[in-house]
Amino acid sequence: MKIKDKYITKKSSERLYAVDIPIIGLTGGIGSGKSTVSNILRKLGHYVINADELVHEIYDLDLTRDYIKKVYPAAIDGHQNRSFQRLREQAFKEPELLKNLETFIYEKIPFCFNQKLKESDKRTLIDTKG
Repeated sequence: MKIKDKYITKKSSERLYAVDIPIIGLTGGIGSGKSTVSNILRKLGHYVINADELVHEIYDLDLTRDYIKKVYPAAIDGHQNRSFQRLREQAFKEPELLKNLETFIYEKIPFCFNQKLKESDKRTLIDTKG
C-alpha cells in the first residue's frame, strides 16, 4: 500500500535521518494502542521499526556491554551478561552516570535505525515510540 502523494509533505532532506521514504511516527502513552496499530500496519504489509526494540538491540551489542562493563562494572555478572536491575539501581543513584549511559545509547540510534531501514524492502516505514 502506497501513501498518497498529498500526504507526503517532507523532502528526503527534511525527514528523520534524511531517509528517502516517508516515515510515520506513532506516539502515545501506555495503553494508547501503539502496538495494536503497529500490528495492523504489519498485516497490511508495512515495515515497522519499534524504537523500544531498537534500544534493546543496542544494549545487546558487544560495544555496549563493554561500555557498561567499563563504566558500571557491577552491572555485568560473572558470565559477562548485563543485569538491567543492577544497571538501573546504579544509574538512578548517580544522575551523571545515567546521563552518560543515555548519551551513549542514543548516539547509536541513527546507525541502528539506518541498518533496520537497509533490512527493509523500502516500503513505507513506521517508527513507533513508546
